[in-house]
Amino acid sequence: MKNIRYSTKCALVTAVSMIASPSYAKTEVPFWYALTGYLGEQVEIVCDRFNEAQEDYEVVCTGRGGYAEAMQSAIAAYRAGEQPAIVQVTANDTLTLMLSDAFYPAHQLLADHGYDVEAMGFFDAVVENFASSQGDLYGMPFNISTPVMYYNTAMFRDAGIETPPETWQQFEDAMRALQASGVECPYAESPHAWVHLTQLHAMHNAPVATNNNGFDGLDTRYALETLQSKHLSLLKRMYDEGLMHIYGPLMGQSAGISAREAFASGRCAVNTSSIAGHATVTSLADDDLEWAVAFMPVHDDYERHNSYVGGGALWAFNGHSEDVYAGAAAFLDFLASTESQRHWATVTGYMPLTSGAYEALVDENFYAQPNYAGREVAIESINFGDGPTPLSRGIRVGNMSQMQAIWKEEMDRILVDEQDVEAGVLSMIRRGNLLLEQFEQLHSGAELP
Repeated sequence: MKNIRYSTKCALVTAVSMIASPSYAKTEVPFWYALTGYLGEQVEIVCDRFNEAQEDYEVVCTGRGGYAEAMQSAIAAYRAGEQPAIVQVTANDTLTLMLSDAFYPAHQLLADHGYDVEAMGFFDAVVENFASSQGDLYGMPFNISTPVMYYNTAMFRDAGIETPPETWQQFEDAMRALQASGVECPYAESPHAWVHLTQLHAMHNAPVATNNNGFDGLDTRYALETLQSKHLSLLKRMYDEGLMHIYGPLMGQSAGISAREAFASGRCAVNTSSIAGHATVTSLADDDLEWAVAFMPVHDDYERHNSYVGGGALWAFNGHSEDVYAGAAAFLDFLASTESQRHWATVTGYMPLTSGAYEALVDENFYAQPNYAGREVAIESINFGDGPTPLSRGIRVGNMSQMQAIWKEEMDRILVDEQDVEAGVLSMIRRGNLLLEQFEQLHSGAELP
């Protein structure tokens, strides 16, 4: 793998030029990121670490709000010829970007500047959701996560539950046992399609859509009736019995705190959400809160498969000089390094992307430390079994963010008895397929990479 270094001759030339001029101009590499708050601060620190590690390039990091805001401003900037070199984009937009001529695929950018993507040692599951059908990486994985189950071990113990439930049927029974033991809020949740649709289906090796979840063609349509109906019936039953409490928005009304916060406060016994929230739970929980992390359950008539990775990736815009691209490639290479991955995994709840970084963390007993215990469950989840299958590697469809919003709208209507599960699922499919038809028409004649 290429490293940033100077030969002795180059070092002498550089030293002379620096003496001759009052300052040494680094090549600036504009990077727009989409994380906010504490996580946005950590992105800035990552940029500073890269800038201090070498003398040729300066990544100029600029926060652009959330994913939607960053993407909209980046597109507007591209049309005006003022695009950044790198932009952080949600995994939901992977297909849109792959079909655009505005981006420089990560595998090509890295190879053109002497870096070996395979030598970076990404986990297979990390590459799958951002790569072409031939395995070529288009977006550089950055902030990566997968869903897990957070549970209060003390509440479980008091309810006589010896181990975390492995199936959703065991989960339902456990919630009833918690309720019977006096726990007012067994399961805190803010239902989201990423957890209860796409990740759920991946872990069951069940399709969300035709064409191997969209990876094999743009004429994809949703096909999720059987498993989704079974699962939503279970969630509805738990909600009606007071086993599942909704935190976050329900029919436009908010409970005021998130489900993760309700769990961290000790009010609720379980929450199912991203491993990226581990650091938040750690920071919010009192020292005496006893909690742990486990796999998401699967339904008892299915075999468990791996979860896939979500989150965001870094995409390089076309339209910059070779010097800027050299800096962008060096930055991506830096991010994949074991030391950088160890740092990122430590200061955030996100997962290390490479086997080398994960093994380094294991060797230093990172996951045995109280503040980080349980994060290894996410790595075990994405690597479960024999590796990703055509149905467990993720989903690649257009307008996925809009479909997630549709899923939430229909799920809310199921919970408040405005429709039954069957009608809700059929509406999800009908409305979702309209989005897929629109996307197919927009990209008529295009071929998937």
